Amino acid sequence: MLNYNHLYYFYLVVKLNGVTRAANFLNTSQSSISTQLKQLEDHLGKKLLEKHGRKLELTSEGQVIYSYCKNSFENFEDLSNYLINNIKSGKRKIRIGVSDEIERPFISGIVGGLLKKEKDKNSLMISLHSSSHNEVKEKFLVRDIDFAITSDPI
Repeated sequence: MLNYNHLYYFYLVVKLNGVTRAANFLNTSQSSISTQLKQLEDHLGKKLLEKHGRKLELTSEGQVIYSYCKNSFENFEDLSNYLINNIKSGKRKIRIGVSDEIERPFISGIVGGLLKKEKDKNSLMISLHSSSHNEVKEKFLVRDIDFAITSDPI
């Protein structure tokens, strides 16, 4: 099964222009990041990054994977910013749809991260709806859920 942490590390390495910057951002070692990238490439059976001198460059396959990662992780950042910055007073309800193929520890990490940033834990109610990708997509398109977490684009 695909490890979403590996995808996040890959995303950060590209976004921050290097393993060192990503390691500093994550407060971990360069070797840890490099190991995670290698495991991702081994799992996918594809080379995502190539070293040219001291620079890493995306392969054509890496560009495709990065575009999906960028969309996904920027959506999570938008969700976090929405929850933190654009909230009216009172209890807020966030409806999140999750497709079945997404690993539960990944979802726990996202929801836990959102709750950690929330100052008043009682002012936020998060409801999760788990179903097939197609059902999550449909619920998102008709606005039955506010955010969708799925491995396929909507």
